[in-house]
Amino acid sequence: MPDPFEISELSRLLANLIRIGTIEEADYQNALVRVKSGEQLTGWIPWITRRASKDADWWAPEIGEQVILLSPCGDPAQAVALPAIYQEKHPPSESRETIQKVTFDDGAWFSYDREANKMSFFTPGDIDINAGGEVKIKAVGNMWLDAAHIHWNLGG
Repeated sequence: MPDPFEISELSRLLANLIRIGTIEEADYQNALVRVKSGEQLTGWIPWITRRASKDADWWAPEIGEQVILLSPCGDPAQAVALPAIYQEKHPPSESRETIQKVTFDDGAWFSYDREANKMSFFTPGDIDINAGGEVKIKAVGNMWLDAAHIHWNLGG
C-alpha cells in the first residue's frame, strides 16, 4: 500500500510546479520579486527576461501584474516568475496577430504592423537621437516635417 505521506508530498510538489500569481513586492536593484499565489507568498525570486548576457533586455514586471511561477521540482524556493498575463484590469492593447505594440502608462507607444508594413511611434514628451557615427534618413516616397520651430547647428 502506498505511503499516504509520500502521496501527499508528491501532490504538493506537482501543485507547485506551475502556478499563476501576482507580483506583490519588487526589488528592482537586484531584479527580484515576491509573488503571491493563493495564500502562498514566495521569497525573493528572479523574473525571466529575453536576454541577460552581453546583450541585455530590461523590462521589469510591476506590482499587481500577473505572472506564471515556474518551480523546478515543485520547490517554490527555486521558482522564477515569467511575466505576464493579460487580465481584466490590464487588457491587451491590440487584437490582431500582425501587430507588435508596446504601450506605456504615460500614453507613449510604438508599434509595427507587418501586414501594412508600417512602423509608428508616439510620445507625449521629447525624442532624443544620438549617434556615434552618421545618421542617414532615406525615403522612397515623400518626407514631411511639421514643426513649430526648426533649429539648425551645422557646425558640429
